[in-house]
Amino acid sequence: MLPCARVDGSLRPCPGVLEKLRTQLTRLDRRADEPARARLTLRQAIASAEHDE
Repeated sequence: MLPCARVDGSLRPCPGVLEKLRTQLTRLDRRADEPARARLTLRQAIASAEHDE
């Protein structure tokens, strides 16, 4: 990506760079979703256990 960098720190659309950035964003989004799903599962388990008390 360095050859695509401008002096002001922005990026110009070099071939393949936008696709790599989008791929990385998708990976980060997936990783961010994992804790949310885990929290939901835990909340459901707690609610179920409380209901059975």
